[in-house]
Amino acid sequence: MDQKIFEHILKLWKNREEQEQQALVFSKTGSCISFEQFDAADFSIEQQEHIQQCNYCSRMNRLFDKYRRQQDAVLIAVDEKEARVQQESLWEKLKENLNGFIHGLGNFVAPIPSPIRLGIPIMIIALILIFVLRTPEAKYATLARIEPLYYQPIESRGEASLSETEKLFQQGMAFYQQGNYQCAINKLLLVSKSQPDEVNANFYVGLCYLLTKKADRAILHLQKVIELNGEFLFEKCYWYLGNAYLLKEDGKKALEMFEKVVAMEGDFEWEARGMIEKISKIE
Repeated sequence: MDQKIFEHILKLWKNREEQEQQALVFSKTGSCISFEQFDAADFSIEQQEHIQQCNYCSRMNRLFDKYRRQQDAVLIAVDEKEARVQQESLWEKLKENLNGFIHGLGNFVAPIPSPIRLGIPIMIIALILIFVLRTPEAKYATLARIEPLYYQPIESRGEASLSETEKLFQQGMAFYQQGNYQCAINKLLLVSKSQPDEVNANFYVGLCYLLTKKADRAILHLQKVIELNGEFLFEKCYWYLGNAYLLKEDGKKALEMFEKVVAMEGDFEWEARGMIEKISKIE
């Protein structure tokens, strides 16, 4: 996230929230986490423990997670504004250049009959505008339905009896339930690193990546669950894979995933049927 965009988002807060944030700044110490580290959301275990204990850092972590979800909307607005400015600038340059171009072209087409002579520059201008000003439209990404899956925590045997990996998984899923997907990824990646065959950790890492619009990384982890033969998660994997491919504008691959969901006749069957119908209309 660009710091200027983050500061722009901060200005959208209510007065009370701004006052809270201003007061909170005074509690920051030299050991607190920097803006750049919060932006990357790649914390060590020690830093995660510090966040939980430090008033300033825990508040900033919640704020980053809350407003990171709004970042896409802000960036889209910024991009649209820049695109309009660029398009207007391009149009002005085109007008200047086309005047000289048409003047030179007039000497070339002078012998041609008048009606045809007038039509040639218009056709050339139209072709230039079509190829220069057109912008590619997202055909499939707008269809994607990416929503968090409800997670029911398993009753704990007690903190003392849990292995380190089980503790990391529980911490990761606590972040997931809070909607703090990047912190959930950080914890669950530690689980999958120590236990590569752990299907639940890989599934939720993939889902969290998808929820943060990182389709390529999501696909890698969801496919790994299928390779590990986590059959009880197959339907969910194919459903989310279909949505990941929609984000990548790969309608053919998305269709393939949704057809597998339908064949399983499970919880996502009718949603997948609806996706197949929508994709077929585009194709």
